[in-house]
Amino acid sequence: MLRRLIVDSVLYTLATAIPGLFGLALLPVYTRFLHTSDYGLIDLIGLTSSIVTTIATLEVSQGLARHLPEALGPEDRRKLSSTAFWFTGVTMLVATGLLALAAPRLAPFLLQKTNSAGLLRLGCAAALMSALQAVALRHLRGSLRPKPYLLATIATVAVTTLVTLLLLTRYQLGPAALFLGYGAGATAGLAVGWRLARAEIGWTWDVIAMRRMLKFSLPMVASTLGIIAAGPAGRWIIAHSDSLDAAGLLGIATRVASVIGLAASGLQQSLGPLIYTSHRQERTPANLAMSFSLFAACGLTLCAGLSLFSPEIVHVIAAPRFHGAAALIGPVSAAMLIMATTMFAPGLEIECKTSWIAGTGLTSGAVNLLLCWLWVPRFGAMGAASAMCCSATLQMLVIFSLSQRNYRVPHRWGRLVAATLLTALVTRSGPGAMIVGLDLDHWAARGALLGGLAVACWLLLVQPFVQTSIRSHFLHGNSAH
Repeated sequence: MLRRLIVDSVLYTLATAIPGLFGLALLPVYTRFLHTSDYGLIDLIGLTSSIVTTIATLEVSQGLARHLPEALGPEDRRKLSSTAFWFTGVTMLVATGLLALAAPRLAPFLLQKTNSAGLLRLGCAAALMSALQAVALRHLRGSLRPKPYLLATIATVAVTTLVTLLLLTRYQLGPAALFLGYGAGATAGLAVGWRLARAEIGWTWDVIAMRRMLKFSLPMVASTLGIIAAGPAGRWIIAHSDSLDAAGLLGIATRVASVIGLAASGLQQSLGPLIYTSHRQERTPANLAMSFSLFAACGLTLCAGLSLFSPEIVHVIAAPRFHGAAALIGPVSAAMLIMATTMFAPGLEIECKTSWIAGTGLTSGAVNLLLCWLWVPRFGAMGAASAMCCSATLQMLVIFSLSQRNYRVPHRWGRLVAATLLTALVTRSGPGAMIVGLDLDHWAARGALLGGLAVACWLLLVQPFVQTSIRSHFLHGNSAH
């Protein structure tokens, strides 16, 4: 399992990193042609589209991802994938049409701008194509076909980038350019994904397959809504309590911190199908524990690096009017890392206890919205970023606790907590501070501090597993002789 996990993780990480890195590379262009309020508006429309997609499709793609790795044969896979695809297409078409009709009334309330109905329609149309593309890609992922998945992703990124740059720089369409480019890219990715999976996504509709997927996915609707409430939904409160400009700064910080999500998503996309197919094997829990420790060591170091060098990062990739986002990168990065760790707690998903996942997500979302309501009026965007950290921590603790009861993984909690506290101490430092005799105004001092943290995380989290593996190798070798 571990070797397959590493190979698939590399391919899926590339598939996730390519669009994310392209997005980061284009931020200097976007921030030149867009204002902070434009970014806030883009984020709110994206948030609205995500909620519409989640409710309309009933998260059937997650049901597809859960059952496809255990499909009995090509015919079973065809029934699952085709049914999910056409269900998504019909429901999203209806939802997009209804939202287009209601856009003139909804836009002033949702987006705080009276002339944004057209942008809301564009965002939902792009979400329609993206939802269909997601089903095709879920099929490739669930069928353990990372190379075709990567190819479809490259097509999406290429078309999205070209169309967006053309419309933004030459025709200066503003936020509309991003939604048109996003929709064009999703359409291209859908075309490639359909082509590569055409043998198993046809015109089939199977009621039994639909029931199987919905039984798993229906509670996940509440879970996904809870995740949205625990993260991006706070931007609505920022837009209403503060301004679209503050929401835009949080959006820039989120895009920088998405480096952590990029690093985690490839592992997550390969880990899920492998866990579903091999969780009964004796070595799987130990492999999961080792993978978690390695991920935590890399993730904590990356999170600390983003926080320590946030001023330099924002100065390089964004126009001066966005430089206020630097202070938000640390807490947003921490929240993203905390949320990503729950992939190593698969017990509830293995046992299909999705109602527990839903309850945890909704609770975490409610806590985040409450904290945003209390903190944003006083602390602005920093209040929303801090609320994300608190709600993510709550969700992580509950998910791991419940997962261990259903599928025990031998995590080394003492070492994980020690490494986390050490990282928190480091990330509390920054320019103008002194720690262990280093003047952190200089980037070299911060680099030395980060290097020390990386070594400490390795010794705490990874080295014990290396020693155990070496000891096990010699013991097995001696017993064989």
